[in-house]
Amino acid sequence: MNLENFREALLLYKKIDYFISYIHEDFEIFSKYYKNKMQFVYAPFLTLNQYLGNISDPNLNLNTGNILVGNSASLESNYFEVLDKLKDHKGLFTKAFFVLNYGYATTSFKNKFQKEVQNILGLQGESVLEFMDLTNYMNFLKTCNTAVFLHYRQQAMGNIISLIYLGARVYLSKNNPILNFFLEKEIKVSIFESEFEIYGTSELTLNEKEVNRRNLEKIFSVQNSNNIYSNILNLLA
Repeated sequence: MNLENFREALLLYKKIDYFISYIHEDFEIFSKYYKNKMQFVYAPFLTLNQYLGNISDPNLNLNTGNILVGNSASLESNYFEVLDKLKDHKGLFTKAFFVLNYGYATTSFKNKFQKEVQNILGLQGESVLEFMDLTNYMNFLKTCNTAVFLHYRQQAMGNIISLIYLGARVYLSKNNPILNFFLEKEIKVSIFESEFEIYGTSELTLNEKEVNRRNLEKIFSVQNSNNIYSNILNLLA
């Protein structure tokens, strides 16, 4: 990365009046390191249908014991840390799919990691290399009743929201501020570092799935999205 260009871009934040997001925790972290006079504007931009690709049956397949790991071939996915945990708990899952079809990682990193997956997990590990359109990707997600996103920052929200709505057990890192976002919204997520050994790929209860759906629908409804766009336009007028 060209760090000088990055620093120059960051200086522009002093000219910005509004921080528009639906995740206040992001604003809190940004403000901790970059003092500002911005006003936080709550705005969930997308609807659930947009996240889910308008699929006709937004439900998981039968419990497969499969795990989706990460969302991209990037260092932020912390794949090697996840792999270390999975190798000691092979009896807790059927297959782990590591997403490498998107992201900026070099070919050498991808090749090295694929070899590690095969060496450590054998037939229980697979790298996802083919880029899929949204419909095919959603159908693929429906085969994974569990997901692990070990990012230390807000990332992969589209995957996370979609999987929670489908009914999956989603693990996040204890270091990720979006863990607090979901817990405050009373949306059931699990902590990978301390809870994977306890729950593995076990299903959420029907009540937990229903509560998760209702709470996501409150945030990402069509009406909510339309009202927010109108409010932002009025704010900036």
